[in-house]
Amino acid sequence: MEKENINLCDKYVGDIRGDFSIPSYQRGYRWGSAEVTALLDDIYESEGKSYCLQPVVVRRKEDGTYELIDGQQRLTTIYIVLSYLEKFLQDKFLHYELHYDVRGDSGRFLKNELEDESKANEGPDFYYMHKAYKTVEQWFKNKDKAR
Repeated sequence: MEKENINLCDKYVGDIRGDFSIPSYQRGYRWGSAEVTALLDDIYESEGKSYCLQPVVVRRKEDGTYELIDGQQRLTTIYIVLSYLEKFLQDKFLHYELHYDVRGDSGRFLKNELEDESKANEGPDFYYMHKAYKTVEQWFKNKDKAR
């Protein structure tokens, strides 16, 4: 067996680039409001200091894309947060895409239809992604009201 080089590095969320494939052995996206809110609260409470997510583990594939081995729930949630911020702030924050090997439509939904409540019940991933988006939206509205 050929040894693979293992590189550990810190990355800022804004520095995440590329295409990430979610392999078939990964479960679907299942974070609920509690997990999404906890992540947003943790980031907010860091008060502008560097905030470290738990590790996201990837393997670079021959075609230059990345296989997402661990961290799919976190990376998907960050994608949802950045999608909301792009809409709200009218700026470009997303520099990566997620592709699901088994549930191919989940990537399309994530990229183009997060707000579409009529499509949210077409599958479990859609439901949880939409619910996460609504949680992010409400979290920011609550923070805005508190100011």
